[in-house]
Amino acid sequence: MRIALSRLGLTALLLSIVIAALAGCQQAIEPGNPSLPVGFSETPILDVDLNGYIYVKQREPLRLSSNYFVAGADTSSPFAGVRLPPQVNLDRITVVQGPSIGSFGATIEFSSGSDADATARVIEQYDLWTTWSDRTLTLITGTDEWAQSVRDAVEQDRRATLQESYPEIWEVIRLLPENPPAPPVAAGFLRVEKSTLEALATKANIGLGNASQAMGVARFNDIAFAVYAERPLQIPEEIDESFLRESGVGAVWVARSGYPSFVVSIVLNVLGGRIGLTETSIDDTGVRYMTIQDLHLYIANQGNIIYGALAPDKAQAEALMLSALGK
Repeated sequence: MRIALSRLGLTALLLSIVIAALAGCQQAIEPGNPSLPVGFSETPILDVDLNGYIYVKQREPLRLSSNYFVAGADTSSPFAGVRLPPQVNLDRITVVQGPSIGSFGATIEFSSGSDADATARVIEQYDLWTTWSDRTLTLITGTDEWAQSVRDAVEQDRRATLQESYPEIWEVIRLLPENPPAPPVAAGFLRVEKSTLEALATKANIGLGNASQAMGVARFNDIAFAVYAERPLQIPEEIDESFLRESGVGAVWVARSGYPSFVVSIVLNVLGGRIGLTETSIDDTGVRYMTIQDLHLYIANQGNIIYGALAPDKAQAEALMLSALGK
């Protein structure tokens, strides 16, 4: 099965995470009640050690190209005796990330039994650990110790809410916007480690140089993020800038440094100058700005809390940044 990652999206995510350390000092925002995708807070996650978690759900089914399940095959042609529709409808997707970029698991809830049955027969052709329950597929890659722990958790149904499993990360998630300019369609967290960041950069074929050291310098480890969309998502085979623009997709993330505010400001202002963020303002609020492959990135911090907003439209990125800062 082909798990496709847009180079554009991955590059933007990597670079914007690395430079999220770059702003002046203001009063920190207290955790609140962020706007999150339907069911995010209540949905239990597997009771295993995670480096990342993504939850995707919108108010109507998510339409996903079935080519994500068929490696290079034309979905109009039979594959292993099965004919998939061009798109399948999904109610929810959750992804858990292990210690390396090749270690992950996913739970996919299909909207219809027919889509689930057809996909099940295709998935059987791949060397993956899978289990089905009604219209829900769980799959796990890898054979290492982490993959085995995930399989054990699935079989034993060991689960807890994110708040119960990762209370410190939950407090960072609570710093996400309460009133974003568009409905949330995805949210989650990423534990940033230098080795993981450099592995992702290698996969995206980009050179970070010494930039990955910014994570360690600022003690900037756990990132919470949310994705917002002005219109219901239909995920094509290729995720590119035109898809992002047409869907009105944008993202906000937030992280808390382990250092006091004044140390964060000194360290991160120096790093910001080296990467090329320019100082500007949005509605008299001081921020930093740059473009990444035609995407607009704003960075700001309040105390030792760092915020980022990324969108294909500059006005949308500004609106996301202001919502993150509680404006």
